[in-house]
Amino acid sequence: MKNLLFFLLIYMESVFAKEVIVSLPHSLPPWVIDDSKGLALELVRDTLLQAGHSFMPVFVPLQRLDWALNQTNVDAVAMIENQAIEKVFYSQPIGLYEAVIVTLRSKRITVSSLSSLENLIVISFKGSTEVFPLLASVASKSDNFMEVTDQQGQVSMLFKHRADAIILDRNLFEYWSGQHTDALFRQEPDIIPLSRIIPTSNTNPIFVVFKEQLIRDQFDTALGKMRANGSFERIYAQYLRR
Repeated sequence: MKNLLFFLLIYMESVFAKEVIVSLPHSLPPWVIDDSKGLALELVRDTLLQAGHSFMPVFVPLQRLDWALNQTNVDAVAMIENQAIEKVFYSQPIGLYEAVIVTLRSKRITVSSLSSLENLIVISFKGSTEVFPLLASVASKSDNFMEVTDQQGQVSMLFKHRADAIILDRNLFEYWSGQHTDALFRQEPDIIPLSRIIPTSNTNPIFVVFKEQLIRDQFDTALGKMRANGSFERIYAQYLRR
């Protein structure tokens, strides 16, 4: 009787298990790296496995994630910031975007207001003055405020003392600063939330969006278990310097 129950449970699991096709952004470190590893890739994969499903990633450009969700063969999309998409089911957050200002502690720079940035060499992410219009006032008053698309280069310029401050997502700083073994990159940083001087720059949760509520619910349950047993944080620790 026990053997029958055991095999019945295995059968039921196999019936309800599904290969979940998840669309992720192509090459977006630390979230997806070379389409083979990355924080989001491993986190979504391991959570679905914990939920009893298998995982099939499909990679698209970041700008086409909304498009991917409308494809009939896609079950879910990872790395969605907003909750504006209708008739879908949002997971619990798998991460947060947070704009920060990073300086080197050895320079003893105090950033207490927007005007604090005006006399510094500041390298910000591309489009930051559009995302945060108050930064445009700093850029207009300073010849030393620039925007770049290369966040790895941003981090290098800070540690090489070619910039006094950089503005970027906290996750990107923690990832790129941890990719170097050179002692130069072990200098102690001061990380200041941009919200300290621009109150509207709140953190933005990152979600996985599902077409089926049941799979979303199973994903959330598994995600809670991974947070509780420490495996969630272990995946983060592989990629981010904290």
